[in-house]
Amino acid sequence: MIVPIERFESVLYNAETYEGLRLPGGSNLATLLGSYLSTLTNSVMTRNDNTPFDAIDVTLELLGAAFRAQRRSLTIAPRDQLFARISDDIETRLEDANLSPKKIPKLMASRFDIFMRCSANRAGPYQGGCEDDDSCVAEPN
Repeated sequence: MIVPIERFESVLYNAETYEGLRLPGGSNLATLLGSYLSTLTNSVMTRNDNTPFDAIDVTLELLGAAFRAQRRSLTIAPRDQLFARISDDIETRLEDANLSPKKIPKLMASRFDIFMRCSANRAGPYQGGCEDDDSCVAEPN
């Protein structure tokens, strides 16, 4: 799809700064856009009415929103990225009957290289060092 930069900047301010932005293949955003663009190409653009021109406006808005979302995800602070990864990991394990609120900090510490701080002022990568589960606090490296 070839679009004049002036037209694209009407939906994506300073569009030139997005040059080279990559949407990772297999990501939710890339999958959604791929399906949309395939439908646009195979079903909408083959019609002989004015619908394709209306669809182009919507497509530009969608691409602009996707580029903005991808750039935002690249500028998220490392601590927030870690929190998002941990939250996603916990959500995938919600059906696990062996997972309990007390086990989550230790499990996440071992999976994500998070230090455990115990009330006894010992710190280090979790290796089963906290005797009292209630005294352990997870902290990112």
